[in-house]
Amino acid sequence: MHPEEEEATAAEARIITRKKNMNLKCILSDDEYRENAKKQASLLEKNEDLEADKKSFNDRIKGKISTNDAELQILTRTIRDGYEFRDVECEVIEDYDLGLVKVIRLDTGEVEEERQMTESELAKRDELFFDQELEEENADAAEEDDDQDDDPEDFHNDTEDMLGIEDEEDEDDDK
Repeated sequence: MHPEEEEATAAEARIITRKKNMNLKCILSDDEYRENAKKQASLLEKNEDLEADKKSFNDRIKGKISTNDAELQILTRTIRDGYEFRDVECEVIEDYDLGLVKVIRLDTGEVEEERQMTESELAKRDELFFDQELEEENADAAEEDDDQDDDPEDFHNDTEDMLGIEDEEDEDDDK
């Protein structure tokens, strides 16, 4: 500026001075540098924790979505097909005389299955009924023995016959 201009500006000018905060470059001191490094490390650790929480949360949500999808598929199939499988109490009839197995639903009374016995099922027949047949045979034999032992006169006569003794009445008849 020329000196003439300075005089003119100073005479004409009205000056206003004010303070203003401006964002300007500042060189860090050693303490500020260390403090910023600590904050940075803390924030990095916090971010790692948040990422782990986010992954865990996403995994839980993903699991819940998968569970819902599986239930939705089952329900969709049930609606489409018009039936579903349930545990139903049944009566199983094993007829070893005819070699048949019959399964009857107790909720409806319907015959659910009727089939010939397998070889292994038929083999069980011998195990199951062998003892029962033995008991029946023993009972029949014991009953026959009981029938014979009931009459004391028969026992007496059988004993005399075995010993070769003749009855007095028989001797009188011979004379």
